[in-house]
Amino acid sequence: MDQSKIFKIDLDEIVRSKAGDKARRVPRFVISWLKRKIHQDEINEFLEREGDKQGVPWLNDCVEFLDMKLDVQGMENLAASTPLSATILSADRTAWHWAPSSVATTTAA
Repeated sequence: MDQSKIFKIDLDEIVRSKAGDKARRVPRFVISWLKRKIHQDEINEFLEREGDKQGVPWLNDCVEFLDMKLDVQGMENLAASTPLSATILSADRTAWHWAPSSVATTTAA
């Protein structure tokens, strides 16, 4: 993929664009600490490596990169034509749960 089209996180640029002239007053150690905290280099490396993918293949690579173990719940409630990418998966680290909107909402008769 063209390197100019790959999205990358640049905390220095974000601070400059949001703070304007005041960005000079933000201590460098704060910016460096934030970069380490958000794992800027690791995320940019992943985005560069997987930047040409879209949709489900990209999401699968994200799950692998984050070393997540997924447990899909409610597959029986999905229509056969609903792609897996339209579901929200249950991740054991965050305890996300999902119910299809057609099941979660009731309709008045």
